[in-house]
Amino acid sequence: MNMFRKAQDLFLEAVNSHNYVKLPIVPRVLLGIFVMFPCWALSILFFALYCVFAFFVAIADYPAETLLTFIRKEGQQMRTPTETIIYLIGFPAVFFFKVFIAFGTIWNFLLYFLMNATFYGATLGGTTFSPFLNEEVERKIKGASPKEEEKPEEEAAPEAE
Repeated sequence: MNMFRKAQDLFLEAVNSHNYVKLPIVPRVLLGIFVMFPCWALSILFFALYCVFAFFVAIADYPAETLLTFIRKEGQQMRTPTETIIYLIGFPAVFFFKVFIAFGTIWNFLLYFLMNATFYGATLGGTTFSPFLNEEVERKIKGASPKEEEKPEEEAAPEAE
């Protein structure tokens, strides 16, 4: 799961979709000052915190996987005393990294929910509300869907014949 891509897609959808543009000017200004600005500020704060936690989770994942691969490979080729030392040092380190990844992922789930809720409020329902990080969501991002651009060409080709 690419946590950075999910946050980026949510941010781009929020930036590209605003439902308060349809409102008259006075309610739009009042909503902008008292509701939208605080929601956008919180959303950007949650987005930044989410990216920081996702960065540290990604950083911790690399040494954990590298060390675990090393232990598995070298453990089969070593003798018992050397294997014991590798396991005594390696497994606690892998365990520490995996626990850090688990708690970082829990914080990312919480921050993703808060970011999703505040972006939903900041755009007055303009984003697709999906509070769970592990769910796949089709985001409405302007200019980012090449599949939609290909369909008119495919439909135009049979008409030309």
